[in-house]
This record gives sequence, C-alpha cells and structure tokens, in this order.
Amino acid sequence: MTATPNHALQRTAPRVTARAFCERSGSYIWASGVRATVGHAPRHAPQSLSLGSLGHMQRALSFVAILPVTLLMGCAYALPVASRQTDVKLRVQTSHPEHHAVRVAAIEPPSDYRVPSDGRVAFTVPSFRHGCSVYLFGAIKIADGTPEHLRVIEVRRDERVLRRFSLTQLTSLPEDETGYRIVRVGD
Repeated sequence: MTATPNHALQRTAPRVTARAFCERSGSYIWASGVRATVGHAPRHAPQSLSLGSLGHMQRALSFVAILPVTLLMGCAYALPVASRQTDVKLRVQTSHPEHHAVRVAAIEPPSDYRVPSDGRVAFTVPSFRHGCSVYLFGAIKIADGTPEHLRVIEVRRDERVLRRFSLTQLTSLPEDETGYRIVRVGD
C-alpha cells in the first residue's frame, strides 16, 4: 500500500468521511459515489473529533470558570440604618386590661408600661439597631437585620408573654377613632 496524504489520517481517525468531486455534475458526492471510487463505505468522524462535542466542552469550561467566582463571592453583610424613634398608641382589648403590661424590649433594660383600666397605653420605642442583613452572593437576602421587622413590643400578663409585635406589624393592626391600635388579647 502506497502512502497518500490521507493515509496517516485514515489510520489515526478511521471513521473520517471522504468526499469526492464529480466533474460530470460539478458537485461533491458522498456515499455510493465514494464507495465506487474508493472501494469502501464512507467514513464518519468519531464523536470526539466532531464539532458537535465542542458545545459540551464550552458549557463545561464556562461552568469551571464561573465556579471559583461564585465560591469567592460568598456572603455579604450589610448593616441597616437604625430604626427611628416611634410613638406608639395601643388599646388592649380584654375583660381585665389592668392585669396586663406592655414591654418594649428594644433596649436594655426593657421598659414596662402598665395598662390602665380603659386599656389605652401610649409609649415611645427608642431608636435601635438589630444586626446585619446577610446576602448570599451579594444579591439573595437570607437574613433580615432590619430593625422594623424585629418583634420588640410584648403584651404581657404577669411574666407570661401573650403577643409580640414588630413596628411593621403594629401598622397593620386596626385603629380606633382616637388613633389607638387595637390589640385583642384572650384571658
């Protein structure tokens, strides 16, 4: 067998397709025309040498390139602004409101306010910070450090906590005609 320019290619990649130019039709021919010319069936490129496998390789390389970046980003901590000082007016609805107290646990030591017999109590929640908000990869919030969402107002009977509210939750409570937020408490 004489060595041809394609001889080495056919030995290393035996499934490479050969194509021949037909002078009569002026086009390239495959399959049966090649079989008649070359004496064997057309050969096809193996999957590892074809251009179709480059798509898989490109996806794998982009994943390998992005993986270290995401691992290096990690978590980000952001300290939210402190809450504003807030004036709160609550009306505790129960059969014996004078047995109850409201505690503001935002500061140390906490402040207790006795509820009078009409159930209306007014107090001030001082400005405070809660902690940091945590963001995964700098974008997805996984922990909320906003002080307005921390439940710092407690309605108590003796030493037992009956209800807890955040400043945000207080704004969603119904309001009576004098501007007091209504808190219903069972005895």
